[in-house]
Amino acid sequence: MRTRFSFRRRENDDVQVDMTPMLDIVFIMLIFFVVSSSFLQIRSLAVQLPAAQSAQRQQSEPLHLQLLGNGQLRWQGQPLQAHELGEVLAQLPPHTKVLIEADSQVPHGQVVALMDKIRQAGIQQLAVGVLPQ
Repeated sequence: MRTRFSFRRRENDDVQVDMTPMLDIVFIMLIFFVVSSSFLQIRSLAVQLPAAQSAQRQQSEPLHLQLLGNGQLRWQGQPLQAHELGEVLAQLPPHTKVLIEADSQVPHGQVVALMDKIRQAGIQQLAVGVLPQ
């Protein structure tokens, strides 16, 4: 006697992975890290600094160097010859702030040469003055 086995294929149901448990775990971990992290509050202490004879006051206002349209230089409003500029800049400490105010008619190359001369003197804080619009 022959038995006949019939194999029936099951229809392929789309297998889906349920994401709900994974999302629950992610949110629980997020809440855990937010609650367990510590937020630092930096509190400043009132410190009384000691006085010193050799202390230098920080300069808040920059020193003005003007380059006029006719090529004339002015240092702090006083006329200055181009060959004297190096000597004046050499006497300044490196933390000095210098503001170049060049006339709009002055060629760009002259302004760059002036900036280069200031940098060679060791002054690192340099600004160019403009008018707001």
